Amino acid sequence: MAKNKKKTFEQHLEQLQALADDLEAGDLPLAEALKKYEEAIQSFRLAQQLLKKAEERIEILLRNAEGELEAHPFGAGAEESKEPTEEDESGDSDDELFA
Repeated sequence: MAKNKKKTFEQHLEQLQALADDLEAGDLPLAEALKKYEEAIQSFRLAQQLLKKAEERIEILLRNAEGELEAHPFGAGAEESKEPTEEDESGDSDDELFA
């Protein structure tokens, strides 16, 4: 693949798997194994950056006090705005069951 063409997250994962397979085989000379290890670290970091960018774009729809849907950034207040469940309303919790 051309170096100037950006890889997708999935392409980085495929490359990481191929590099891991090569390294796990254990039959590479040390210099070549180190080169593949460096490639794997670089591909891992690029995949991690792509994943972080994707996470930043995710929004979760939550209901506000009026019952209307509103958008919130991923991970911001998801627990605070969840709908109560029957278990929440009854006061039973797993902590009490296993105490």
